[in-house]
Amino acid sequence: MRKIRLFGWMLFTAVIVAFLTGCSTLITETKETYDKVYKPTHLLPPNYVVSEKLPYTANIRVNKENTLYDRDDRNDEYRFQAGLRLDEAVKAYLSPMFTGEKYKDIIIDIDTYNLEISHKRKEGTIKYLTCHDINIKADIFIDIIIASWIDSNGSYCGDETGIRPKEDSLFLAIVNGIENLRPRLYEAIIFPEKEKGRFESLMRENPNDWRVVLALANLSRLSKDYNLAISAARNAIKLQNSFEAYFVLGLTYEEMKQYHEAINNFKKTIELRPQILSAYQHLSEIYLLQENYIQNVNLWGKAITVFSNNWHPYFQLAIAYAHTGKYKDAITNANKAIELSTITGIGISIAIENDFPVVKKIVESGPAKKAGIEVGDKIVKINGQSIKGWDINKIVQNIRGAEGAQITLTIEKKDEEVEKTITSERMIQKEAASSLGLRSLVYGIRGNIEQSFRDAQEAYALDLDNEWARRAISVAYIQKGKGFEEALKILSTSKESFDRLLEALLYSKKGDLKRSVEIYMAIPEDYLSSESIFRRDFRKMVFKSLLPYLESKKGLARSLENKSQYKEALKEYAELIRFTDKEEAKEIRSHIAMLLKTQPYLLELPEEARKYAVRAEEYTKEVKFDEAIQEYKRALRIAPFFPDLYRNIALNYGGLKAYRQAIEYMNIYLELYPDAPDARVARDEIYRWEVMTEKEEK
Repeated sequence: MRKIRLFGWMLFTAVIVAFLTGCSTLITETKETYDKVYKPTHLLPPNYVVSEKLPYTANIRVNKENTLYDRDDRNDEYRFQAGLRLDEAVKAYLSPMFTGEKYKDIIIDIDTYNLEISHKRKEGTIKYLTCHDINIKADIFIDIIIASWIDSNGSYCGDETGIRPKEDSLFLAIVNGIENLRPRLYEAIIFPEKEKGRFESLMRENPNDWRVVLALANLSRLSKDYNLAISAARNAIKLQNSFEAYFVLGLTYEEMKQYHEAINNFKKTIELRPQILSAYQHLSEIYLLQENYIQNVNLWGKAITVFSNNWHPYFQLAIAYAHTGKYKDAITNANKAIELSTITGIGISIAIENDFPVVKKIVESGPAKKAGIEVGDKIVKINGQSIKGWDINKIVQNIRGAEGAQITLTIEKKDEEVEKTITSERMIQKEAASSLGLRSLVYGIRGNIEQSFRDAQEAYALDLDNEWARRAISVAYIQKGKGFEEALKILSTSKESFDRLLEALLYSKKGDLKRSVEIYMAIPEDYLSSESIFRRDFRKMVFKSLLPYLESKKGLARSLENKSQYKEALKEYAELIRFTDKEEAKEIRSHIAMLLKTQPYLLELPEEARKYAVRAEEYTKEVKFDEAIQEYKRALRIAPFFPDLYRNIALNYGGLKAYRQAIEYMNIYLELYPDAPDARVARDEIYRWEVMTEKEEK
């Protein structure tokens, strides 16, 4: 009886085993298992070279949480941490294609899907291989708007290994998929016109697919096919009234220099989605271009209510106030930007991986860096206490501590635990260089040279390449009367007009007035005649340092005029007027107007200037106002006191709806020709433009 019972138990066990082996087996891989057993670090190439290279920055976002499963042809079910494998593969095989030499707002969302597992016999043997096939998809966003999406397939067959593979076939299948994806990704970004053709076909097949239409609009903009971009964006709005379509329209009109339409579409973008910071930035750039400084102040004032914990809007508001000459408000907002760029802690950023925090970023000048902490380090204990499973907020609070607090971190490196004791510090981050640089310049204008110098030194120490820091340290050196050669080295590397202005100031302070004047005269006149109080104050610094030279110019102009050498006198006045403020310039033009009235032959337009004026007239007829303005300004360089050129520039600015510039040039026309036959018409036009300006500011 006992033998029968034992045989029965053995039979039951055999049936269970047979049942389990004859039916499906579930093989589940957890994140912890992947990290300890499967993580394919040994398969990553030590010196892998990516053949496709793009000179841009890109933010590649991987869905690391993705778990894929499949039943193979033996009815076994596998569940894999495909997202973690994808993340490893992207770092080694995709990220290196973006070299980061040029900034471009590119985001790539990448994910895996459709895993298939099968077996096939290795040719010439009785050995079976485990094969993995997988699909990878990449969504490409340029300037935050979808521009394309691409799919690729990857496959790999490795040794049949069961639950503990010798080589990670799924990882190598993902690598194969990324290598197939990469050339297509390169083509889509570098040749948007080709991708545009693909999406035109897709739209014909799916005319009501909002995402296809939106991508076509963005690709058309990137290809400079602006008519199609506008048409597609408007169709996208009809399909779905979204901020993305308005943003594409705004970007398109901005590139076309149709700023009035661009402004309206950026405003609509912000209305629908106030959290789109780049919409504020683009709108601000147009306001600055049009010297609409009040609107720019209002814009960033609204932005700080949305982005109250972001330093950037406060910095932009500080710039806006500086342009209006409200330097106290500029300093207040620069202070807030610096405050938001200052942290207390040890100088690391973390992310939770497999229940433990892993170091993702390190502040270069922070205490963690000095203590030898590295990106990728896994923190397992804080002050001797295990933190497995802790909430990230609790971890951050314990790591950060108060200023001066000592924190002991236990770091796991290569299966060994290392303790690091670090003192929490107050750290100003690299991004504060812009705000410190701007504040330094404002202090310099206000005459607080010592504070200006301290801010400049701190800004420059934080970021040697930051344009505001470089300007600040240059001005600080100039105002302190030392470091001229270092300042010159910094300024000479820039092509910006503001830096040319500072370079002119530097040479005049050195006593080289001739070189100072040469540099100043090469600065575009539009920049020098700016309404910005900030720029004007730096111009005044140059004027003050060139006072002896300017007095001699005035004397020479009067002397030539007394000798009836009027053309020669006009040349001297033309140079002199560029070194004057608005009131002095008005006085000179009033004097020139009297001279032109008594000597009408001076109103003859030189032949070379006439050539540019005729070209400008043609552009005006073709409604190419911007091109017309550039031609008229070339004529002005030759004939700076010819009244009709100013009137025609004003009318073209009116055509562009750039009303402030239109008013400025029409006023100059009337200053030079107060008795013009169309003076009444010109004044009425100014009144109309003033009304349009007031409407824009509401």
